[in-house]
Amino acid sequence: MSIKRRKKRYHLKKWVKVTFNIIIELAILFVFLMLGKKDNTIVSTYDINELRIKYDNDEVIAKLVIPEINLETVLTKTDNNDTYLEYNAYKKIDSYGNPFIDYRNGIPLDTQKQINIYGHNIRNEKLPFSKLEYLLEREIFDSTKYLFLYTDNNLLVYNIYAIKVITEAENEHMRLLFADDNAYKTHLNKLLENTKYCRDNCNLDIEDDILVIQTCNFMPKDTYIIVIAKKIYY
Repeated sequence: MSIKRRKKRYHLKKWVKVTFNIIIELAILFVFLMLGKKDNTIVSTYDINELRIKYDNDEVIAKLVIPEINLETVLTKTDNNDTYLEYNAYKKIDSYGNPFIDYRNGIPLDTQKQINIYGHNIRNEKLPFSKLEYLLEREIFDSTKYLFLYTDNNLLVYNIYAIKVITEAENEHMRLLFADDNAYKTHLNKLLENTKYCRDNCNLDIEDDILVIQTCNFMPKDTYIIVIAKKIYY
């Protein structure tokens, strides 16, 4: 191939990439407009450091928002998955704990193939993740499409892709390390087994980065709600 043709091909690829990025930006802007900003729940950036100051806690690392079900919470992360089951974001002992990110997830979060988030649920809806029960209703799941994760670096936007209820014995969602693409694809396929609701023919591929939320469920007893979201913008 001549130098002239290679240059032409390079500029074409660059144009396609820029055009794609512009389309994504416009799509996200459309999402913001459709969801509405009247109550200021959706913004393009968020100062996580201000939250650290508010809670006097350097382990506050992100903010999670699902606007359609009015779910909004700060997320913490430490060196284990036990502390924030019993401590709140102020680092005070609290049986309600605080939603937190798996200690195995690295920083920055936008580099992770899978982010796991955990938090308590109680019946009277005092906790943020109690609202995830709404997604077990088909109509609400269908209308609740986006999850926003604010980090130090940027805003990550996810499509709420699937929801399922699992028993204590099921733990496929806890896997975060994969030997290769085939192992990751096998994991994704298993993760989508027995979903209650799922979008787009229920198929995730190796290029997809995902976010998983786990919280308690009460019907049936001793089960968990698992929400699976696919990253669409970062």
